[in-house]
Amino acid sequence: MYTFPKIDRQRLANGLRVLWVPDHEQRAMTVALQIPVGGFSDPLSYEDTAELTVVLMQKGTESLSPERFADRLEQTGASLFAETGDEHIVLGCKMLSRHANEVIPLFWEMVCSPRFDGNELERLKREMITALQAETSDPNALANKHFFSLLCGKNHPAGRVHSIQSVKRTGMTQVRAFFTAYFSPENSVLVIAGDFNGEDAARWTSLFSSWNNKQTAVQCIAEPLPALAATSIRLIDKQDITQTYFMLGHPAPGELVSDRNALALANYILGGGNFSSRLMEHVRSAKGKTYGISSQVLCNRKCGIFLIATTTLSVQTAEVLSEILAVYREFSANGVTEEELQKAKEFAIGNMAFQLEGIGNITEKLLWLSLYGREQSFIEHFDALIAAIGKDEVDGAIRSYLSSKHFSIVAVGRKEDIRQQLERFGEVKTLHFREAP
Repeated sequence: MYTFPKIDRQRLANGLRVLWVPDHEQRAMTVALQIPVGGFSDPLSYEDTAELTVVLMQKGTESLSPERFADRLEQTGASLFAETGDEHIVLGCKMLSRHANEVIPLFWEMVCSPRFDGNELERLKREMITALQAETSDPNALANKHFFSLLCGKNHPAGRVHSIQSVKRTGMTQVRAFFTAYFSPENSVLVIAGDFNGEDAARWTSLFSSWNNKQTAVQCIAEPLPALAATSIRLIDKQDITQTYFMLGHPAPGELVSDRNALALANYILGGGNFSSRLMEHVRSAKGKTYGISSQVLCNRKCGIFLIATTTLSVQTAEVLSEILAVYREFSANGVTEEELQKAKEFAIGNMAFQLEGIGNITEKLLWLSLYGREQSFIEHFDALIAAIGKDEVDGAIRSYLSSKHFSIVAVGRKEDIRQQLERFGEVKTLHFREAP
């Protein structure tokens, strides 16, 4: 059983929730702000707005140029970090505690009054366009983009992909509007963790209370995807490769379903457990048809996606796809063994312990709990929760969520080599690798 360190919780008059987590083992601090909005809230046709906003915020404040802002941080040894998720954004800073009274006001000015420098925006857009251009030569990146587009469709936020055109369209107008509409203390959470005292907390509370922007738009929470009514196959023709890069999958539940832990154990056994997984055992180890194969369950609040990814020689495309589907269907029909379940539980419990090492990881977990409205007990009693999950519960989750009759399948390879093989599984739509998803 894990016990979180002492946490003092505070809600300020502006709506900001503050979690104070003192830890004096090291003379360091982590400050992290979570805002419950992410890339799913990008305006239509401006699918890079959230990411550009977050990156640009780290490039200076109203009173400090990008260079001066970076220099101030560098002088103290502090470093910024950020994450732009589908339904949340995190902005944070790590620092030595002796510099906290200088760094935290600097960080807070960045949060409340970012500079939004035009030259920096153009530079960031050039970098993003270069990265997107490079993705056209990466078969894995192509498979990923086309898979989400095929499975989710352009009318669902999970199916709207970043593109060179969307980056070019996104300007300072969209960035400022996104910031004004969504960056607000209301429903946001701030974690202050590390080596500080009561006097520090009182001083910073006054600072944090100064943020008074009001949220004017409702963030997008993606709805669950409907079950697939048919199998769809998309071939991405790329002539310079001799392998097939696969991605296939179907809708899954979001993070908030009651049997989410049982589903996670099931996925570990099927394809998430490296060499111990069913897919690795049957497709790689027994058949020798791929270097690696894995499955994942990607979850937001309500919307989830199950996917399998692998690579094989083009001549083995149909054989590998057949084997993947056979393993999946046997798994759906017969469930797991007690031995497999025990190994999956041991991994889940051990992995959670690893994720709670250090104040930075504790900060991350507190933000995760807040994002999904879970109590600390979810982590503190995690070992017991996992240990209590029985075979029947895991098999039930498999029947509910991993028994799809149909799949969205994307294959990247030479069409002359793999199209006829793919047609054994259904109608195939072919796109050139430079075509938009």
